[in-house]
Amino acid sequence: MNPDDAKKVAWALRNRRVAEHEFDQAPQIGDTVLTPEQEAEYFLQWKPQNAPRDSGYDYDNRGAYLADEAGLLPPRDARGHGTDAFKKPWHPTYSTGSQIPPLDGMMPGQWGQTPDGQTVFDAGTQNLQFSTPEELMQYFREAEPEARLRLPKKRR
Repeated sequence: MNPDDAKKVAWALRNRRVAEHEFDQAPQIGDTVLTPEQEAEYFLQWKPQNAPRDSGYDYDNRGAYLADEAGLLPPRDARGHGTDAFKKPWHPTYSTGSQIPPLDGMMPGQWGQTPDGQTVFDAGTQNLQFSTPEELMQYFREAEPEARLRLPKKRR
């Protein structure tokens, strides 16, 4: 899928123009492909226990499933957040921690900490490809209230 089409899909999903359940029935863009046996175990056992409300449109849950089966999936943090390794480029906090490459040479965001220990997210061009600054700010208010979002400075 080309980046323009991917952006349209992400936008439609974010705005709920497409029912989430339609995107939870089969692998999507950026998803790890499983064997039929793995797919059955993922869908019937792993997903209901580990990601019951996650549609998978911006996170490769199937990749997380395989990592978990291999004992390589890091535990969730205190807030219940999983690793960035399986975030797709249109996830609001897609970062350098993802194993999925950015689209069109765009730069992913990067997590860090200030000298006083506050978690910060420096948004990259890839984050702004799929979300406006206002959407990112709203996402951080709702999903990452302890972290500070830093947007790129505008060029003059």
